[in-house]
Amino acid sequence: MCKFGEGVEKKALSPKIIGEIKTKKKGERAIFILAQSNDKRVLPLMIELAQNSQNPKIQQQAIFWLGQRREPETKEALFKLYETLTDTKTKERVIFSLVQSRDKTTRKKLLSLLRKEKDERLREQLIFWLGNVRDPEITTALLKLFDESQDPKLKERLLRSLSLNASQDKRIKEKFISIIKNSRDTRLREIAVLQLSHVGGQEIIPLFRNLYFELTPEETKLKRYIIFALGNLIKYHQANQALIEIARQEKDPHLLKNIIFSLRRSKNKEAVKFLEEIINR
Repeated sequence: MCKFGEGVEKKALSPKIIGEIKTKKKGERAIFILAQSNDKRVLPLMIELAQNSQNPKIQQQAIFWLGQRREPETKEALFKLYETLTDTKTKERVIFSLVQSRDKTTRKKLLSLLRKEKDERLREQLIFWLGNVRDPEITTALLKLFDESQDPKLKERLLRSLSLNASQDKRIKEKFISIIKNSRDTRLREIAVLQLSHVGGQEIIPLFRNLYFELTPEETKLKRYIIFALGNLIKYHQANQALIEIARQEKDPHLLKNIIFSLRRSKNKEAVKFLEEIINR
């Protein structure tokens, strides 16, 4: 470390420097250097700053650096802080700090927070970050929460979050397929179709094709999602065939335009021939 850094670190725990950290702009730089120290007296100071600093920037810095440390006390302090806070933005900072941990106990506590949290914005943050975690136990918990919840918005957020790990966990794909086949919630089916088109392969094309023909003329929006999903899979021959078959039977001119738009990106010979046929009508 440079001489300046050494000087600050040596003075880091003096009453004068502590006072500066709490009240002055240069405290942000000092708290960064504090965070690099292994001195046992630093951790209590960082926790105290996170809990009680009247300077929002200093408090945010303390919360962030606590999340980078490995001592169990840091996670306990952050969870206690979260329970006492009323400011949503600061709570978001605490969530971000906690999700940096690879500790299973911390993740389970975050799931517990999610179940209790009433603020939609904070729930969304918790769902997003937990969805990024490649942990089968977390996936199990999120899938269970999806099944238990009666809140449509929460279920939508859970689906989007789960999709982040769908390529690694077949249970998530299976959940999407189950929703497409069995759910009565049109919005959830739309999300499942869209997300599955990004993580599934050609094996899901027959599912999309069959679903399209089962829909009523009134279910136009879901039909659009299926057309778009098949367009995402246009590199597969089966997707081209499905879109052509749908186009030949579709009477809605707007949906037909959507199909043609999807096929325009295809290099498939059958698709090119079909488009030429449309042009020459």
